[in-house]
Amino acid sequence: MAARRLNGPALILIASLVAGISFYFVKDTNLSKLVFAAWKGAGVALLAAFALMQPRNPNMLRLALVMALGACGDVLLEWNQTAGGAAFLLGHLEAISLYLRNRRPQPGGSQRLAAASLLMIAPLLAWQLTASLAIVLYAAALGAMAASAWLSSFPATA
Repeated sequence: MAARRLNGPALILIASLVAGISFYFVKDTNLSKLVFAAWKGAGVALLAAFALMQPRNPNMLRLALVMALGACGDVLLEWNQTAGGAAFLLGHLEAISLYLRNRRPQPGGSQRLAAASLLMIAPLLAWQLTASLAIVLYAAALGAMAASAWLSSFPATA
């Protein structure tokens, strides 16, 4: 059997896995703040690069943006929680846009009920736990992202 050569996207995907998994083992060490933040964001940033290396289509570009905003959120959280949360929020809004552009043609009643539950439960739980309007609004976006993902045409499992 001939050995296959790894191409650029495969190497980026492997690097993403290595960065993400290895961060778990170094997160409680005495890394400098800059190295810690870069390592923390590297796994998701490399996923954004992987998405950009796929054949060009609007979904892949949106997915790359969602991943890039997630990486920015991870890094920014190390210096400012509001800035990190804002980056994550923008990523959630972009993900909602991606899912709404790829809606399931005719979701069933149970699928609509599950989506409505996701939409409502997240902000209600946030209100019960914190009573912070900012966190409730963030949770509402998170619930909307989960609900729109549930109603999208993307498969629920890989």
